[in-house]
Amino acid sequence: METVSAARVSPVFAGREAELAALSHAFEAAASGTPAAVLLGAEAGSGKSRLVAEFAARVRDRALLLTGGCVELSVADLPYAPFAAVLRDLVRERGAAAVAGLLPGQRAAELAVLLPEFDAWPAGADPETARARLFELLLRLLEALADQQPVVLVVEDVHWADRPTCDLLSFLVHSLRQAAVLVVVTFRPDSPHRAEPRPPSSTPCTSAAMGIPCSPRPW
Repeated sequence: METVSAARVSPVFAGREAELAALSHAFEAAASGTPAAVLLGAEAGSGKSRLVAEFAARVRDRALLLTGGCVELSVADLPYAPFAAVLRDLVRERGAAAVAGLLPGQRAAELAVLLPEFDAWPAGADPETARARLFELLLRLLEALADQQPVVLVVEDVHWADRPTCDLLSFLVHSLRQAAVLVVVTFRPDSPHRAEPRPPSSTPCTSAAMGIPCSPRPW
């Protein structure tokens, strides 16, 4: 069974059609059941967000768009911030009960660590066990949403991500199988990372931008 594929996109944004074509190609693959991940790395002000917005406009009628951003915090971290934002938007659109209904037999209350609408976080849970359950629950949620229509998950500004967010992102990219999910990640390569994202080395990456050669490499 193939693992999710990933692609590094050139930081040169003078023309956008090549990058949009690369994103569109990844989306078509995901829509056919082969999940994909694309990294968009460029300096601040280079147009990453605009590129993502242009791509989102092209697929909006065919996909569920889920967007969350990492935040720069000077004192305290906000674990899983982009995923909390995604879940918050889903609950606003569909309601907490409908979202929980996508996880039959699962303990949706464990999503309370991200959003209080899911009641109380189960008491007495071992932290590592609770973390593993949360990761699995979000994976199942993405897969359930993708059963309804292709999903585009955009995680922006990963250079500000905390370690838990990086770990969750890596887990999802590694674990998605035959699901109609495209993960798009934006970051600044010139910015100090709070926690360097390290998706699994088994994840194959290919070049998909402007015809610039890129050797396959892990994130």
